[in-house]
Amino acid sequence: YLLVSVKENGFSNCYIFSIDEVQASVKERRLLKFSNGISLASWIASRYPQSSNFYSIEAALSSLNTIRSQAIRISVNHFIRPTEVWEVDVKSVLEGDVNAALKVLVEHIPHKNYDPDMYEAVKLLAPASIHAEGSAPTSGVEHIPVMLCYRRDAFLKGESPLLLDVYGSYGDCYEAEFSRSRISLLDRGVVCAIAWVRGGGEMGRAWRDSGRLRLRNNSVTDVSACASFLIEEGWSHPSKLALRGGSAGGTLVSAAMLNTPELFHAVVANVPFVDCLTSMLDPNIPLTTIEWEEWGNPVKDIHAYWDIKQYSPMDNIPGFHHLTHIDRKDKTNLNAVFPSTISQIDWNLIERKLRSLPHLYVDSSFGDSRVAYWEPTAFVSRLRSVISAMILKDPSFRTPLILHYCQMDAGHAGASGRFSYLKETARELAFLLKVWQIP
Repeated sequence: YLLVSVKENGFSNCYIFSIDEVQASVKERRLLKFSNGISLASWIASRYPQSSNFYSIEAALSSLNTIRSQAIRISVNHFIRPTEVWEVDVKSVLEGDVNAALKVLVEHIPHKNYDPDMYEAVKLLAPASIHAEGSAPTSGVEHIPVMLCYRRDAFLKGESPLLLDVYGSYGDCYEAEFSRSRISLLDRGVVCAIAWVRGGGEMGRAWRDSGRLRLRNNSVTDVSACASFLIEEGWSHPSKLALRGGSAGGTLVSAAMLNTPELFHAVVANVPFVDCLTSMLDPNIPLTTIEWEEWGNPVKDIHAYWDIKQYSPMDNIPGFHHLTHIDRKDKTNLNAVFPSTISQIDWNLIERKLRSLPHLYVDSSFGDSRVAYWEPTAFVSRLRSVISAMILKDPSFRTPLILHYCQMDAGHAGASGRFSYLKETARELAFLLKVWQIP
């Protein structure tokens, strides 16, 4: 038999082909047809008809004793069902005997009262604009897959808080897998979502290429498009929608926050790469030169320079270059600064964006060699300086909660230690529950 691991509609899957089918395809000089193989995801779904058919199947090849082994082990992941390890009897699979073919070896139970049937998983397609290289949107539309899960008896249409996670970078896949930390949010009525924006590898190589280099801004606009779609469809409300992303995903959430702040109530940015242009201009910074393949080389390519500057969060804080030159001791000149230095139209846009800024939680790591700690630190400092300037102009200005936590003993992936990641997650969830006003 032949075992093939594939990506199918964003989910990992495995197909088993009989040796006769393989030999026939070689003899006839044709490609294997998946319709002639057996999909393990379909078989797993048949065992759980009450759950949505959103399973990711990964084969543990190290479990094969010999090349002629008739039993293989697979890891079965689902958005709302705990991860399981199954043993598959290949002979029974080829004979079509489902009951004899599949056997659960390990089932991870988050806690004894957890019931997957109390939750629901849904896949949606959010329409987003298609941009040509360095240009305005075209008339075409791309559909961005969004995975949602929620607790059936706690969801309130148009009123439930929603946490949207994104990454969309380097062709990496953001798997819709089970998460223990997600349960506490679901049980509090929060809808949890993952958006497979362009730049990730969930939908293939072309999907990745449509979100990198001169098309990188597609990833940013996809985030806003997904948020807008979820609001329009009644899954949440701008006063309840939170956005989360880390590293290169932190670039996307920070840029989306600055472009369309009215869509979000809160943003969590983990070790966010926010000073994109400065970092890409300095080849002495570790990893910069190899990152040019993803972001472009602004040192030699003027188009790359302006493309990166278009979405780099540090370079797009509304009003920063105008508002931070105010003499805070001499408030008599405020009327001369607002808005005489810029046009009335531009000032109206800046003021509207600043008044809509969501609450923000940023974390960084002192030992991070990928995203230096001073990037998120400077980003938060700039945001606070702009807000301070707005308060000088209008004391009634609504001040969003902006928090920055720098881990002094951690790297890009967070602190080491058995329970350190739980503390990091606890800080994020505590922030979200506070701004959602959920006990």
